[in-house]
Parts: sequence; structure tokens; C-alpha cells
Amino acid sequence: MRFPTWTAAVCGAAAFVAAADSMPRGVVFELHDQFGRLHVVRFPRTRVGVLVLADRRGSEQIEGWIGPIYARYRGAVVIEGVARLQGVPEVLRGWIRAMFRRHVPDHPVLLDWSGEVFDRYGGRPGVANVMVLRPDGAIEHRYDGAATPEALEACFRRIDRLLGSPGAD
Repeated sequence: MRFPTWTAAVCGAAAFVAAADSMPRGVVFELHDQFGRLHVVRFPRTRVGVLVLADRRGSEQIEGWIGPIYARYRGAVVIEGVARLQGVPEVLRGWIRAMFRRHVPDHPVLLDWSGEVFDRYGGRPGVANVMVLRPDGAIEHRYDGAATPEALEACFRRIDRLLGSPGAD
């Protein structure tokens, strides 16, 4: 499965930072996707989540994360992608939505026009921000930057542990 990106690549190794942050319970955020559908993200929920945040430059690193995570876990985890579009003039938003519909037709991309969700989760500009979320909404682990084999394996171990898989750390 291909996950197209919006821009040019940014070099950088994935850095991962352990996090034990707790997010507010109940509705955490609401955003519309490129098809105009409202997505309400609430916790707690029944499945482990992977939240991917990226701005224009960081979007080039998304496929290296999402492709392998999707291939390994399919429906076992909830994967949500949020595009930081803060600063896009109102007059260009329709064009941006159409671009996302054209280039990402198979899955929703949540459009964060204000940058509020990106900021609330501590998104770093210029890189992909990948967070493994426990079912209660707390961040289990966080990875910023391009996927590397080591960072993907560490991510898989975290997800496997949350899923109760044998052999997880």
C-alpha cells in the first residue's frame, strides 16, 4: 500500500523519546478529513492507536512508518494521520482538500488547519511524529523522524506489548 506525501524529503534519523504523557479522557479532538467527514477521536477505546502527525516537510517520512505498521497490524491497531496545515489561507483550503482527495484517496487524512492538534501532541516541525497510544489515550512511546529498521522494531515491540503478544519487551 502506498501512502503518498505532500512534499520534498527531509533528511534525518528517527529519534525516539519515551513518553508517559496522559491525554485528557473523553473527546480529545475533532477534525475533518479531505472528504469533509468529521472524525471525533475519543479515549478510552478498545484498540491500540498509532497517531502520525506531520507538516508539509515531515510528510515525506510518513510512508516509511505507516506502510510497515499497516502491513504488520492491519485492523489490530487504529492508525490516524493528521496533516498540520496551519497558515494555509482560507482561499486555498478547497484546493488543498482536493489535492489530498486526489493523492490520498484510500484512507482519511485529518486536516489540522489551526495546528492545535499538532501542538497539543508536541509535534516537531519538519519530521514525521509517530506516537503509539494506549487504549486509554496515553502516549506509550514516541518516534520523531524518518523510520529506520531499529526504530520500526522498537515501535513494533511497543505495539506488540500493548497487544499482549508473546516475546514483546
